[in-house]
Amino acid sequence: MVEKRATIILIEGANLNLINLRPKIYQSKFSNEEIFKKIESLFNLVYFQSNYEGEIVEAIHLIEINRIKEFQNRENENCLNESFIDFFKNIESSEKLSNFYNKIKNENIIGVIINPAAFTHYSIALSDALEILNTPKVEVHLTNIYKREEFRHKSVTVKNVDSIISGAGNFGYYLAAEYLYHLTF
Repeated sequence: MVEKRATIILIEGANLNLINLRPKIYQSKFSNEEIFKKIESLFNLVYFQSNYEGEIVEAIHLIEINRIKEFQNRENENCLNESFIDFFKNIESSEKLSNFYNKIKNENIIGVIINPAAFTHYSIALSDALEILNTPKVEVHLTNIYKREEFRHKSVTVKNVDSIISGAGNFGYYLAAEYLYHLTF
């Protein structure tokens, strides 16, 4: 049997889809494409970005459901109950989430890199979803959140991740991938 290549999921939160339109302080020396290529030298990379908190929460749920299904397939156990089936019916109504699930299903996901952006500071729902996710997680912030406005110094999501990288620009995504690589191999 051929071993599947490991996969990392990179999730970006609100406004990061328009990072190049924001002031230079938020931008990095490298383009996301350059960073993603560096990560892809180590892993398969699946990218998900949303400006909607609930969509990110559901994407995280899909990652965990995929992990449970992979375990179930290996162990010949049925861990998924009717509530999961209902969840999938709801996902089918969202083309973006359906496409995301199709990209991750049957993947060997070994970690998640998440930049919650503004959701970092108030999203209990996102924090709870990260707590449910039983895979290594790294929270990344492009800027040093401790050098910014006072309200940005608090992360409600950090208690449910394994590590945090702040202030390294988008190179922080690569550093997070390296961390996950060393955790896994």
